[in-house]
Amino acid sequence: MSPDLEWHVDDVGGEETIVSRQPPRRPRRWGLLGLIIALGVGLGVVYSSLPDSPRTPPTPTPPPTATPSAIPLDLYQAIEQEADALARGDRAAFRQSLDFRSFDQQRQLLDQFKPWGRPVDQPLFTLNDVGLLADDLAWADVSQYRDGDRFRQTRFYRLRQGQWRRTDFDPSFWSGGAETADSPHFRVVYAREDRELIAPIVAQLEDVFEQVCLTFDCDVVAEVCADALERRWCSSFPRFVSLTLDMRGLEFEFQNFQDTAMVLTMPSPRVTGVYEQNAPYRYNDDSGTAVGLAWILTWRLAYGSLTVANAMPDGEPLVWAMALRVLRELQQRHGDPDLIDPFEFDPRSVEDAVELEAVWQDLGQADSQARLYTAHLLLNFVTEAFGDKTTAKLVKSVRTATSLAEAIETGTGEELEDFREQWQVWLKQQTETGGS
Repeated sequence: MSPDLEWHVDDVGGEETIVSRQPPRRPRRWGLLGLIIALGVGLGVVYSSLPDSPRTPPTPTPPPTATPSAIPLDLYQAIEQEADALARGDRAAFRQSLDFRSFDQQRQLLDQFKPWGRPVDQPLFTLNDVGLLADDLAWADVSQYRDGDRFRQTRFYRLRQGQWRRTDFDPSFWSGGAETADSPHFRVVYAREDRELIAPIVAQLEDVFEQVCLTFDCDVVAEVCADALERRWCSSFPRFVSLTLDMRGLEFEFQNFQDTAMVLTMPSPRVTGVYEQNAPYRYNDDSGTAVGLAWILTWRLAYGSLTVANAMPDGEPLVWAMALRVLRELQQRHGDPDLIDPFEFDPRSVEDAVELEAVWQDLGQADSQARLYTAHLLLNFVTEAFGDKTTAKLVKSVRTATSLAEAIETGTGEELEDFREQWQVWLKQQTETGGS
C-alpha cells in the first residue's frame, strides 16, 4: 500500500499544490490517515470503527496524582469517564464525551478508536497537571495506560450546558515563548511548555534520519557531536538538507518549502500525545510524524529534490518501496513489534508481480498496488543477488536515468535482458518455495 497525497506548500509565492494523486489502498485494516507529507508520499493509518459497546458503569479509578479538589469535581469525573471509555473500547461512551468545534478532528478520533486496555497493577490514569484557561475551558495533562505503555497527552475540556466534554486543543495553553535546539541533523523549535517532552522525540527522529542513511548507503564523515536538550548527540552522517522541525503546530505540514532548506511544521507532542516508554511516536499511530519524515528524507535522497516535473516521476514505485524498507529496518533494529506496522504490503502471492517496466513508468497496464508490490520484490531480489549497496545505488539511479534499462545498468552493471532473465529465475524460485 502506498499513500494518498494532497500536499500544499506555503511560501512567498502563495499556496501551491505540488502533487495530488491516489495510489493504491491496502485491502485489509489499514486506511489512510490524512497525513500530509512530501511529494507522492503521505500515509496514515485509520483503525476500523468498532461497534458500540453496551454501556456499563465505569470501573473505579485510583485517585490521580493531582488533587481532584484543585479542579471542579464534575471536570475530574469527565476526565475519568473518558479514560474509562478509552480503556474499555466503549465507542458510544467515548463519542458522548466529545464536543469538538472541528468536525474533522472529532471524526478522526472516532475513526481511530479502539480499546486501550486496562492495567492490573497500576492506576488507569494519572493527572500530571491541570488548569483552567477560563471558567468554561480547562486542560489536563493526562498519563493513561495504553496497549502496555503509558500514553501522555494534554487534553482540553469545555463546559457547555453544565457538562464538561473533551474539545479542541487550545493554543492559548502556550505562553508564546519558544526555544530552539540543534541536534546533528535538525534545528528544533518548540514551545517552552513542551520542553520536557522534546528530547525523546528528537532522538526518535534522529534515528529515522540515521536509518534512511544506513539504507541508502550515505557517505560517512568524521563523527560530529553536539550538546542539546540535556543530551549529547553524535552522528557520522552529514546533513544533506537543512531541516527545521517546528513542533508548535496542530498538524503536519510544510511551512516553508525549498530543496536546500525546509521548515517542517509538526504537531506539538501535547496535541498528538506521546508514549512514555520505547518510542514516543508509534509509526502506526495517528500523528504520522516519524513516518512522514522517513518518506520526505527518502524522496529527497532518491531524487535529490523535493520538486518533480510531474505527479508520477520515473521510478516512483522504487522510491516508495525503499521508504517501506527504511521503516521495516527500523523495526528490526529496535526489535519492538509495536514500534512499527507501516501500511504493510502483503500480497497474496508472488504471481501478483507485473512486468518490470511497470516499476519505472505507469504504462496503464498495471494498477498502482501491483506496481508497488513488484518494486518491493525487485528490491528484495537485488539485495539477495547483488547486496545492499547495489540496492541503494539502483534506487538512487532514478535521479538521472532516462529508462529502466539505464537504471538497471547504472545500479547493477547488468544489461536489462540479462537482468530480466535472472529476475524471472528468482521469481520462479520464490513461487516454488512460497517466499515473498
